[in-house]
Amino acid sequence: MKEFEEKLIGQLAKKKYLVFLGLLFVIGLYIRFVNKYFESEDYLIFLSKWYLEIKNGGGLSALSHQVGNYPVSYQALIAIFTYLPISPLYAYKGLSVIFDFLLCIETARLVWLLSKDRFKAYLAAAIVWMSPLVIMNSATWGQCDSIFTFFLVLTVRKLYEKKYIEMFIYYGIAFAFKMQAIFLLPFLFYVYFAEREFPIVYFLISFASMYATNIPAFFFGRSILEPFRVYSYLADFSSTLCMNAPNLWAVCGGDYDSLYYIALGITLLILGSALLYLFDEKKTDLKDVYLELAIWTLWACVLFLPAMHERYFYPAEILLIVIILVRKRFLAETIILYLASLQGYCWYLFYYPMEDRSFVAAAVIFAWVHISVVLFRQIAEKRRAE
Repeated sequence: MKEFEEKLIGQLAKKKYLVFLGLLFVIGLYIRFVNKYFESEDYLIFLSKWYLEIKNGGGLSALSHQVGNYPVSYQALIAIFTYLPISPLYAYKGLSVIFDFLLCIETARLVWLLSKDRFKAYLAAAIVWMSPLVIMNSATWGQCDSIFTFFLVLTVRKLYEKKYIEMFIYYGIAFAFKMQAIFLLPFLFYVYFAEREFPIVYFLISFASMYATNIPAFFFGRSILEPFRVYSYLADFSSTLCMNAPNLWAVCGGDYDSLYYIALGITLLILGSALLYLFDEKKTDLKDVYLELAIWTLWACVLFLPAMHERYFYPAEILLIVIILVRKRFLAETIILYLASLQGYCWYLFYYPMEDRSFVAAAVIFAWVHISVVLFRQIAEKRRAE
């Protein structure tokens, strides 16, 4: 018996990381399972009704017209679920949980690519899978942010591998699932203008892959202009300056119509100033700061654009996990953003009281400012060294 135990313990020691991940997978799956009954206001007011509209419209046949504010790609996946003997609530949550799993794997692959450290890669998968924000977003809320974020992380990994065609294909798919994927677009322009490693025509690949996800709808009679109409509709869907995001407009908000174009102007000024700084006669290799610059861009868009939800920080929050493990930096900033987002989730889902949202938003802004200083100081030092 002792010999058997020694062999067993020896095998467990060899596979300890996989055993650990397996246990966490079961625990994380159980936590998601016990959240399956929760019905958010989004589900009760919008999602459940849209699901029934698709089902009553014949499933895939309902792709002939726009349902709610779904992009066509997501509407097609939900249409497929209507053929299964499953409740609408479980369909939404089940689809998102599948992408939770894919996201934790892809995050681990990115960490492995950058660190070649198996423990860090396993830890990345574990953190993403067990993240309260990831669990609450999919299993509690029934939102789909894990889907488009999965493709954004793929985009970043392909950039590191210099597989530019694949990078733009995945970016187009991310955009097809959620308009907020556009927040990564300035980062891709920064890379293009600073490094000039691929032709600008490659950006059309993303347009083509996004458009390709609409092909099923074309078969059911939707216009070839439908992708533009859907995103035009989505852009006009909100009319509130701050939709619970801890950003600038939570600190000093006001009338949406009066401040909408000011918010756009501030955002374009900040993103444009970064482009002017990075675009120079001499090429700049940004590979050492890809993660920092992507996080900075994603974070900036949610901080300064109007009508932002707390969920829109989701891609930045995932990449922050990567940079903590790979670069060992921005831990304090990550904690600030995670706690701010978690507070927003709890306020919306569970009516958790928030006494002073502006204080939390100010902390998030200062965290972004610190990242800005660190990032652009590093770029300046790199240029001086060259």
